Amino acid sequence: MEPVVEKSSETISTQDSRSQAEKVFVRDNFNEQMPTFKETLTNFVNEQMPTFKEALANFGLLRKEINVYLHLAITGPKKAKEIGEAIAIHRTETYRLLHHLEKKGLVFSVLGNPAKFTAVPLDKAIDLLIEAQKIKIQILENQKTGLVESLPAKEKAKTTRRPPRSQLEMNVDILEVLAQGGPLKLTHIMYKAHVNCNLLRECLDFLIKQGLVEVKIIGRERKVYAITQLGVTVLEQFRELKEALPIIEETGNEARNQEPYLF
Repeated sequence: MEPVVEKSSETISTQDSRSQAEKVFVRDNFNEQMPTFKETLTNFVNEQMPTFKEALANFGLLRKEINVYLHLAITGPKKAKEIGEAIAIHRTETYRLLHHLEKKGLVFSVLGNPAKFTAVPLDKAIDLLIEAQKIKIQILENQKTGLVESLPAKEKAKTTRRPPRSQLEMNVDILEVLAQGGPLKLTHIMYKAHVNCNLLRECLDFLIKQGLVEVKIIGRERKVYAITQLGVTVLEQFRELKEALPIIEETGNEARNQEPYLF
């Protein structure tokens, strides 16, 4: 059995003094380094601040909401009065902004008198904002489906996309617009005939060469396009042909459906 060695009170006192001295050294060393650490952290946050603000704005947060959230994320729990004073916002408005951020899950309050507010970490905040955007998109898609289903048949037909038109159909649509609206500027024809600018120029060049459309200068050298008499004649012939087409098609279908006569 090993002998028990009793430590004298003098030895214990020496060890306690050494332990206390070590604690003081660690504390003083930490206190010396702390300002440097805080300064480094502050510089990093200030450098990245525009990026943080832009990212949060893209998720739908308002400028003042972003300022409140980032202030809390950097400084830690704060009272509403302290937040307002730090970012120069009236206390009433600060409470309103904090309430909005709480509803979004980005800030929560800590019980106290008065209460303090804390921001959730940035990565969690972004996850919450992404989820909120997904929910908004889903709601909009559901609303669109409901609105389209509730539209009358004629309105539904208007919302459906027009099938691609042939060159002939675009030319006829342009002639129709000019016949109904008189001399028109290029942009007016483009919107009324539903033809993009480049295609419209090609069509007009073709119609001018054929003598169906003419260019006129009115006012202060304002260039407009008008249908010619030949264009009106061609358009009327096309209308007559279009009216006759269903009859021709129906007659052709009846002939094809008839059984052949066997001798």
